Amino acid sequence: LDAATGAVRWKSYTIPESQRRGTSSAGKPLFGPAGVGIWNAPTVDAERGLLYSGTGPAYAGDDPPTTDAVVAFDMRDGAIVWSNQFTKDTWLMGCDGNAASNANCPKTNGPDLDFSASPILARNSAGRDVIVIPQKSGMVYALDAAERGKTLWSYRAGPGSPVGGVWGSAVEGDRMYVAVGGYR
Repeated sequence: LDAATGAVRWKSYTIPESQRRGTSSAGKPLFGPAGVGIWNAPTVDAERGLLYSGTGPAYAGDDPPTTDAVVAFDMRDGAIVWSNQFTKDTWLMGCDGNAASNANCPKTNGPDLDFSASPILARNSAGRDVIVIPQKSGMVYALDAAERGKTLWSYRAGPGSPVGGVWGSAVEGDRMYVAVGGYR
């Protein structure tokens, strides 16, 4: 949005436009892909002119390469510059256990492991700009901001879960702090 006027400057999507993919159990047309929502506030990288966001699962169709990923958008026009996917994921509530008998459900439901926390852009002690982000899987990832989101390291912070797992986090110097939650 234009900060002065509120006018929409651009709009971007994390998936291609939906196409017809079948018929629902009620005889209605089904479309996909759908979903790949963003559940967090974007992180601004003014130096590179990028916005970073984590994404969630698809809700319909095949697993697009932007599910459960960190995506970099160009701040000028919203184009996706790069994406680093960590989990292929199509998930729809109510489809556990009955996906085979329900045309509305994905072929494989889940695991529903969104990136629900905002990415953090930090400069480490070596002078490298690093994007760090926790996933509901219980994993934490560090990506190289200068190398199109190349994975630098990963760490299992906790067991994770589809109902919360790891949400918020903070960075101080070379340390990252993550909240661990979940159930088994």
